[in-house]
Amino acid sequence: MYNIVLANNNFFRMRVCIVGGGLTGAIAASLLRSSLPALHIELWDKASRFGGRMCTKRKPSEPRVSGVDVGAQYISSTPEYYAAHKSYYSDLVARGVLQPMTCRITDDRHPPDTRHFVAPNGMSSVVQHFVDKAACTARLGTQVRDLQYEWDKCEGKSRWRVAAADGEVVLFDAVLLTLPVPQMLALGGDLTAAIDKVAGLRSELEAVSYSSRFCLGLFYPASVADQIILPEGVAAMYITNSDSPFCYVAIDNLRRGLAAGDDGFLSVMVHTSRAFGAARVEEQKEALLPELLDSFRRLFPSWPAPCDAFCHKWRYSQVVTPVPESRGGSVAVGGGEVVLSGDAFTHSNVDGCIRAATSAAAALTQYVAGLKTADK
Repeated sequence: MYNIVLANNNFFRMRVCIVGGGLTGAIAASLLRSSLPALHIELWDKASRFGGRMCTKRKPSEPRVSGVDVGAQYISSTPEYYAAHKSYYSDLVARGVLQPMTCRITDDRHPPDTRHFVAPNGMSSVVQHFVDKAACTARLGTQVRDLQYEWDKCEGKSRWRVAAADGEVVLFDAVLLTLPVPQMLALGGDLTAAIDKVAGLRSELEAVSYSSRFCLGLFYPASVADQIILPEGVAAMYITNSDSPFCYVAIDNLRRGLAAGDDGFLSVMVHTSRAFGAARVEEQKEALLPELLDSFRRLFPSWPAPCDAFCHKWRYSQVVTPVPESRGGSVAVGGGEVVLSGDAFTHSNVDGCIRAATSAAAALTQYVAGLKTADK
């Protein structure tokens, strides 16, 4: 039995499930904790750690080694967005989660007045910061199978039954989905009918599209650090060679403002182009690893061979076609107790996730306030 506290100190029981442990879900959880401090919040994610597309992975053979960011590389905020979200950035910098980016990047495509930040402890630390602020119950390695709306005899009201792929079933008063849209639409149960009751929503969701990418994580011993050098000594560069499967390469330690080899290794991250990802997305990452390593050797023939490497696949990388702006960053369905959100409802960067999370948290808070009014 759980209580939430409203501004006027009225109490009633409520449980909320947030599905998707990326940045939108984590920020939304922290906002709900701030406005409704006694709310029971559970954050579910199918991965073994939080982060979503702000993911930091470790050296496969030595997981204690500092990781490499396989998704977002650095955070860029325009003057308008920085002004709107300054409190977020100031807090993250003050706590050492972010720091201004000082390294050089060749062919950076952002306007010159854009502010750039890096996460010295890896991008997943940004998401973990908000998870910690939310003080929620974490359920990692838990993939949702379906959502059903059913009567709860114990509470005497209807609730959403969230069923996991492993058979576990939990009842919640409200659910926030921040998954990639195709994964939302694939959920079984009563969610389909709830979406179809909102005029035009299904066609908007089905029109959402994403780019796909593969990426290489490469690890080298510190003893060869003087051989791992990009042109002009930059920390990262965009690759414009159309014959290459790659579009971006970064010496991860330098990009994050760390001395190469502090833990005995240095790491390199390489992203494939959108065209390569779209053409090869159905292939297994393990099968592609030798081909990508060979392409990388041809791109930097003077570099020594890495001592360890892995390939990661992003089926849903960045949003190409989002939900229309008129939706405002989230959509409430099923009477308001299920909210759909995520960067597909704004755009794929940190500021987009902040906008989506703010909208989703406001929608859930409004739903809670409606329950309070009906309870009088």
